[in-house]
Amino acid sequence: MSDISFTCEGSDKIFYAHKYVLSTSSAVFHAMFYGGLAVEDSIVHLSDTNEESLEQFLRFLYTEECTLTADNVVATMYLAKKYIIPSLNVKCVNFLLENLNPENVLDVLEEATRFDEKKLEKRCWKIIESRTGKVVASDSFNNTSQTTLAKLLKRDKLKIPEVELFQAVLKWIDFQCSRKNLETTGENRRSIIGEGIYDFRFFGMSQIEFIQHVSKSGLLTSGELVAISNRYIGIDSPALKSNLPNRKPETVVRFSRFSRKAEELRDTWLYSHTPDRLCFSVNEEVSLFGVRLFGDQDGS
Repeated sequence: MSDISFTCEGSDKIFYAHKYVLSTSSAVFHAMFYGGLAVEDSIVHLSDTNEESLEQFLRFLYTEECTLTADNVVATMYLAKKYIIPSLNVKCVNFLLENLNPENVLDVLEEATRFDEKKLEKRCWKIIESRTGKVVASDSFNNTSQTTLAKLLKRDKLKIPEVELFQAVLKWIDFQCSRKNLETTGENRRSIIGEGIYDFRFFGMSQIEFIQHVSKSGLLTSGELVAISNRYIGIDSPALKSNLPNRKPETVVRFSRFSRKAEELRDTWLYSHTPDRLCFSVNEEVSLFGVRLFGDQDGS
C-alpha cells in the first residue's frame, strides 16, 4: 500500500513508504505531500544523503528507533534537521556527546557549528581545551577547516606547550600547501595561515624555542622577527602585533577535610558513624580531578 518511494545518490535501492505516516511525523513532508505545492511524483530522489542514513531516518519515522554509527550519524542528523524531526535530532546529538574523544572532536565540532548545536559545540571546546595535545596529534587535525583552526588559536586555555602547538599548526600549514600544490616556502606558508599568525602566543615559548622553531619556519617577516626578538630582551616595538598574553594555565585547587596531615590525626580523630562530609560550591565550571578517602584502623 505504499504511495511514495525514495531513492538517493549513488544507490539503486528504492525505499517504499507512506505519505500519511511521514506527514504525521514531519511538517515538511506534510507540506510536500498535501500542501498547495504538493509534489505529484511517486518517487522522490534525494541527492543530499546516502542509503544507510536514509534507511535509518525512515526507520525512525516508523518505529522511533534507529541504529546510529559514527559513519551515519551526521547524515542522519542532517535529515532530522531538514525535515524538522526534533526527537531524532536529540538522539543524534546525544550519540555524538557520548562518543566524543580527542580523535573525532574536531570533526564533530565542525558539524556542531554547521547545525548550530550549542551544547555539543561547548562540549567539544571543553575537550579541545583539556586534551589539546592529543587533539592536535589526531589524524583529523590536518583536515580541520581554517575557520575552526582560527577559533582554536584564539582560545585562552589550551593544555599544550605553545611551541608544540606551533609545530602542530606548521604541519597543518604544510598539509594545506600540498593540497594546493604549493611549495612549502615561507611566503606560501604565510599565505595559508594569514592573520592567524598573530594568535600564537610567542612569548609563551622560551627564546631558544622561538629561535629553533619559529624563526626557521619562514612564517614571520624580518621586521616581525626583529620586533619579537627585541621583546624577549625587554625592548618593546609599536609595530609588534603578536603581543597577546600567555594562555591561562589550568588552575588546580586542593582542599582537605583535615587541617593537619592524616598521620597526625591517627589518635585524635574518631569516626562517629555519622555522615562526615566536605561541602563546597563553585561559581564557574570545574572538573573534579580526584579525591582521597580516609578510614579508621578498624576498616569502618
